[in-house]
Amino acid sequence: MTVTVDVLVMVLRFIIVIGVLILVHELGHFAVARLTGVGVERFSIGFGPVLLRWRGKETEYCLSLIPMGGYVKMMARRTPSRAARRCPTIRPRRSRSSRSGRASSSSLPARA
Repeated sequence: MTVTVDVLVMVLRFIIVIGVLILVHELGHFAVARLTGVGVERFSIGFGPVLLRWRGKETEYCLSLIPMGGYVKMMARRTPSRAARRCPTIRPRRSRSSRSGRASSSSLPARA
């Protein structure tokens, strides 16, 4: 009987530690988004059914049943960034492959 209780306690501790690590990781994404002026639509810890949900000024905060993941949903930008305007769209070239199925060195683009 004590062995099963010990195992349950160990599993619960593991879930708590993983949950805290995920929280810290997602808080990093959240902080960088806020510091760079990107709005955050949703900050969520866990997946599965939502247990708790509350709304801040512009962000919805969620805590879901299984605390083994999380995400920060950022607001989409309507205008392209400066970097996107400066860089032309790069389209990948089709590579010719040899009989073995691997790309040959002659089919790779030359480095400038």
